[in-house]
Amino acid sequence: MVKPVRYWWFYDFVQSGNPVQDWYSSELSDLGRFAMDAMLKNTAKVANQLDWGARDLGGTSNKKEDILELKFIADKKQYRLGFIFQPGRQVILLNGFYHQQKVYHPPNALDTARKRAKDFRENRASKIERTISFDI
Repeated sequence: MVKPVRYWWFYDFVQSGNPVQDWYSSELSDLGRFAMDAMLKNTAKVANQLDWGARDLGGTSNKKEDILELKFIADKKQYRLGFIFQPGRQVILLNGFYHQQKVYHPPNALDTARKRAKDFRENRASKIERTISFDI
């Protein structure tokens, strides 16, 4: 079997627990987990991050933290993962959420992403590698 080309490594934000994994396990359906895994697998194989379709998470206070979002669709919802870049082609996943019109679920999703990015950059949090199966 040919080993896939991989350009990026994904990590979950960790601070007294793994909130990204908790969200993944409790908030996403089986279809949602499959969709997220497939999106990360495909994204990891795209060399230029400008081709990901990632967008600025929004809000002027997010500019300071350079928080971006990746999207995937499942269960008739467009889910998002807030993230930041780190040297060495690392992507730190901060939180997962979705929104309908301008109502975020959970409601504090943007503030949570900002706080986690700041905590991570100020060494008050760490990371754990997210395992990506290239067999899906």
